Amino acid sequence: MSYSSFLFLSAPQWHTCVCYCQVAARRVGDVGACYCDPSFAACFLGWRATRGVKDMCEDAWRWQSANPQGFKPEAADAAAATAASK
Repeated sequence: MSYSSFLFLSAPQWHTCVCYCQVAARRVGDVGACYCDPSFAACFLGWRATRGVKDMCEDAWRWQSANPQGFKPEAADAAAATAASK
């Protein structure tokens, strides 16, 4: 299944705020199209997606709301240290 930016903006059940947008030409460096085939992850990593786009959007919004300044380097260092100790 494929999804477009317009689908996300027009689906009120996927967001809880008013989304204002302006349709304009692509900027230099913007990706024209992006496709993904998860079969590589399934074949080589044994990983399969278990959630849909709605869940991904909710999770991304939850993370961004909890981290308005973005990802902090010291948090990355702490996470790496924790992972290395296991």
